[in-house]
Amino acid sequence: MKNFKKSVDLEINMVNADLIVNEKKIPLKDFMQELLTNIILGYVNSTRGVPENIETINIEITL
Repeated sequence: MKNFKKSVDLEINMVNADLIVNEKKIPLKDFMQELLTNIILGYVNSTRGVPENIETINIEITL
């Protein structure tokens, strides 16, 4: 297996992440919004087929 490193340069001016559970919006502090955003962006940017210019990301998980 070949190792490689992918560098992604992102400029994020405003972070707006919402957590909605059972149709109820859960308030998030700025730190948690940034943390959630960085986790999701890290995953999305390492996935093939994702456009270079990302404007919005919507994730829905049904249990």
